[in-house]
Formats: sequence, C-alpha cells, structure tokens
Amino acid sequence: LADFDHVIIMDEQIEKSSLGLHLLPELMKSHQSSQIHRFHLNEAFMFGNDGREALIKEAGIEEEAIAQMIADCST
Repeated sequence: LADFDHVIIMDEQIEKSSLGLHLLPELMKSHQSSQIHRFHLNEAFMFGNDGREALIKEAGIEEEAIAQMIADCST
C-alpha cells in the first residue's frame, strides 16, 4: 500500500470493532493520517427492518458517499 497516495477503508461495522481499526497502526507506518480515509458505521443504535441498504444509507456510507470520497482524494 505504500505505493498509493491515499488509502480508503470501508467497514460495515462500528469503529471499535472494525477491520480498519486493526489495520490503522500498520498503515500509519507508510501513510500520514491525512492520507487514510475510513468509512464505518456510527457508534449509534440503529434498528430497522428495511434491510441492509436502508441501514447503510442511514449511516451515510452509501455508494454516493464513497464515490465522493474517492473523487475528493483524486484532487
């Protein structure tokens, strides 16, 4: 990953149990914190019977948000 200018980590978990949290110390060896971008669920109670897509949208980690983050990293 050292060859990349930015690293984006996408987790469908809350931050404290996310894979990204465990990868962060290793990533910090080759990247500054401003080069690492993380998406994860908020540490909030979210309950709904509308399915996965609705929960992802409610959490703000839907496809459009990810696309915007990638675009922001490219500029």
